[in-house]
Amino acid sequence: MCLAAQGRNWQLAFLYPAAAARLAPLDALLRSRADTAASHFATDVDFASRNPDQRVEESHIYTLAARTPQLLGLTSLVSGSGGGAHGWFTHDSLLWDIAGAREVRFAELFRDERGAWADLADRLCPVLAEARRREFARPHGNFAGRCPNPPFNAAPISFSGKIRWVKVTMDELDGYAGGTYEIWIPVKARLAGLVKARYRSAFAATAGRVRVCNTNLPACVRGDGGNRR
Repeated sequence: MCLAAQGRNWQLAFLYPAAAARLAPLDALLRSRADTAASHFATDVDFASRNPDQRVEESHIYTLAARTPQLLGLTSLVSGSGGGAHGWFTHDSLLWDIAGAREVRFAELFRDERGAWADLADRLCPVLAEARRREFARPHGNFAGRCPNPPFNAAPISFSGKIRWVKVTMDELDGYAGGTYEIWIPVKARLAGLVKARYRSAFAATAGRVRVCNTNLPACVRGDGGNRR
């Protein structure tokens, strides 16, 4: 689904996949978000009308990340530019309970939220630390050091109809020049065992290693993290 509007020197786009559009309550939620985005963007349109030599743009792009009989998950990239030194962007996620016809938080999938966050942090932090060390080694690198505390911007990722990975995205963890970190964490037995009964069949424990990628680094960093179960 594409909801877009444009003028001579401005453009607003809001896109989401057909799988989301086919669920009427989710479609309504996304259309409401598109209306809110358009309302906020009105200020940029006014700026563009008064500054014809400038161009302003904003896009909201939702991508299908997980689809199981119980859950549909989306990741989103919101980005824009408006005449500043550089553009801006932010990542987010949206998780939909199909039978319940409602949005749910990632942590709501688990009977022990603190245990789920602890499992992810235990495996995420050691590999992220190595990626940040490499980022800091670059000229003008900016390494802040400590691993962030949960909650993270986490999105379930499905393959073959089962959620097998969790993707965590961190924007500007070490400043704008520090790039965006994408951390891919395989679902292991301990995390799968914390899933609530109503969602348990959507998950499958998976072999794999934690992978941390950064837009500034030539290669992703892989490791087992602190928890191999």
